[in-house]
Amino acid sequence: MRHETQVKIYEKMLLARQLDTLLSQPRILGNPFYIGSTFEEPLVALGMQMKVGVGAAFDVVAPYYRSLPLLVGMGLPVKSFMRQAAMRESDPFSKGRQMVNHFSEPDYNVVPVSSCVTVEAGKGFGTAMVQKMQADTDVLTVAHLGDAMCAEADFWVMLQEVALRELPVLIL
Repeated sequence: MRHETQVKIYEKMLLARQLDTLLSQPRILGNPFYIGSTFEEPLVALGMQMKVGVGAAFDVVAPYYRSLPLLVGMGLPVKSFMRQAAMRESDPFSKGRQMVNHFSEPDYNVVPVSSCVTVEAGKGFGTAMVQKMQADTDVLTVAHLGDAMCAEADFWVMLQEVALRELPVLIL
C-alpha cells in the first residue's frame, strides 16, 4: 500500500472518530439522542474502495445507525452529519426530523436506515438482486448490520437468498 493511501485512510478514520465524538457531546447534555459508531473506524477503508454513484451500475450500501465511518469513507460530506445532528431542514438524510444516524443519500446509493431491526437485511439482498439483473459491471451491495439483527429471521432469510441466488453482497 502506498504511503499516500495509508495517510488518506488514517485521516478519514480520524475524521470519523472526531465526528463521532463531536456528535455525542449534545447527547451528554440531553439533546439530541445519538448512538455512536462504536469504534468501527476501519470501515473507512471499505468505504474508500466503493464505487460511488447512482443506480445499478454502482455499489449500494444498506447501512444501520452505526455506519458513520463507512459513509465517511465513501465521501459523504461532514456537513451532512452535522446538519442532521443540529436538526436542520438542510439535513439531507431526514430533513431535520431528529432522526440522528438515519442515513439516506440517493446520490451515493445509500438506502434509508430504518429504526426497525433487520430491515437492512431485506434491503441488502433486494438491491443486490436488482444489481445482478441490471448491472453491466461488477458491483457490490454492502449490508452493514448490527449484532441484534443476527437473532432475527430476516437475517437468516437474507443469508439463504444471498447464497441461493449468488448475489453480490458483503455482509458486515
